[in-house]
Amino acid sequence: MGREARARANRQRDLTETAAGCLQLLDEMAKDAFARFGSRGTLAATFLVVPSAGKAFMVAPGWEDNEMKARMLVELRAMFREMGVVRYAVVTEAWVAPLVDDPRGQVVRPGEHPSRKEVISLVAVERGGEKLSGYREILRPWDGSKPTFGPIEIHNGEGAPVGRLLTLLDD
Repeated sequence: MGREARARANRQRDLTETAAGCLQLLDEMAKDAFARFGSRGTLAATFLVVPSAGKAFMVAPGWEDNEMKARMLVELRAMFREMGVVRYAVVTEAWVAPLVDDPRGQVVRPGEHPSRKEVISLVAVERGGEKLSGYREILRPWDGSKPTFGPIEIHNGEGAPVGRLLTLLDD
């Protein structure tokens, strides 16, 4: 096992053995996610899962569209319940947009909104407790050079983003 793999395994063990909060989980996921994105220019959804017993582990569901994502989230919810997951964090590319209604009375999905932003989304959830989310905007230069990131924006409480990724521990 290489030095980086040992360090990652030790950090994951620490997340299980201590009462790591949502902010620590977000920090752990962010370190790896921004490095992976920077080297590839894209980021697959990845979960860091902390069960009540055993070591923390990573899951990369690999959905390709919203229908597959919905099915995978149902499966993850069942798996989390069965394993007694106490907290998880997820990082993925996403769209964010202002919550406004379409003039025709329809809610506009963020990916279809004219004022959308492409982001790296960070979510951490603790069973029966804290839900924390944040993002960093992906700034893609017009000339195709390497993307950079805007500042991190963390939300909790009022005004926090909502979505399916925040509800996997809800009963």
